[in-house]
Amino acid sequence: MIDLNGKEFKQTSVAIFNNGEAGAVKNVGMVIEKKEPTDPGNRPDYKVIFSDEIGSINQGFYYFTPNPQDAPDRQKTRETQEVSRVLHLARAVMGTDYAFPAVETSKQAYDVLFDLISKNTADKRFNVFVTYGTLSRPNKKGYLGVRYFDFIEPVDSTPSRLRVKPQDLMHRVDPDAPKAEGTDSTTSESWI
Repeated sequence: MIDLNGKEFKQTSVAIFNNGEAGAVKNVGMVIEKKEPTDPGNRPDYKVIFSDEIGSINQGFYYFTPNPQDAPDRQKTRETQEVSRVLHLARAVMGTDYAFPAVETSKQAYDVLFDLISKNTADKRFNVFVTYGTLSRPNKKGYLGVRYFDFIEPVDSTPSRLRVKPQDLMHRVDPDAPKAEGTDSTTSESWI
């Protein structure tokens, strides 16, 4: 006999970061996880976990891998952008006046910066800015995530720099929802 009213069938509430609301989230904790040799190959090299009093979200950071189809200057730009994201995170932890050590490669930059971040976050709190992606690239699964740039600051930052930007998607998009008539820019006639 199966008791359908038993505790194994009780619905439990799911802890959702910031109640599922996009925008600035204050007083957030942060933990860094580094990929271990025993972890699956597709796991990010570093994972940053942001937690509020309700739930948590995470952001994966992968070592830069050049795309052989990109021009060398495009590859260098992308590599610099990826390191800049981690440096932005490190500055929120270490302060804007901290003198970071010189490094030789972007991989070494990740390792040095995430080591500093990991060792210095235990008792610190932050404000982060979360969205459902951008207008041009919504999160296809409908999850909150930190913005690509300008996503973190120390909790005591006054005034806060974390504001809505024109491309921020501030509401969840239901990927299965039918499109309203007239909102699809591509019609079958344009393919004829």
